[in-house]
Amino acid sequence: NMKQEIVSLKRERPALSKRLKELQTQLQKSKNKPKPEESVVIRPGGIGLRGAKNLFFVECTSTGIVLRTADGESKPISTAAIGTNQAYNNFLDEVKDTRDSMILFLIRKGGNNAYRWSAGWAESKYDVRTGKLPVPNEGKIDLSLFDK
Repeated sequence: NMKQEIVSLKRERPALSKRLKELQTQLQKSKNKPKPEESVVIRPGGIGLRGAKNLFFVECTSTGIVLRTADGESKPISTAAIGTNQAYNNFLDEVKDTRDSMILFLIRKGGNNAYRWSAGWAESKYDVRTGKLPVPNEGKIDLSLFDK
């Protein structure tokens, strides 16, 4: 699995380097300085069917996913490595083994591809319930309103 993940990361690197250069050029052309990023407060839903008691969070970005653990740590995983990454598979095992649980995917701009891969893997291979919420801007995600 590690060899497959390394091959996947090497294959993905040129596209990411090209995208980085495009963004840097775009930033240099811009006359406005970038605004400081404000945190994004994610609010729990209050209507509809009863949600899961135990929520696990995964942030989806343009380059992959970020696992958000209960202790506040985050683990980034490339989109190409979703099916072979042991940390993601262990995360999914933990969700599956936790009673009344689900994964809430927090989707940033450009993160739809990573969402489709990661949610599809979780649902098909681990039979885990999933949900999704869009993240309106690029600030730091604040999950403090959710019960721990």
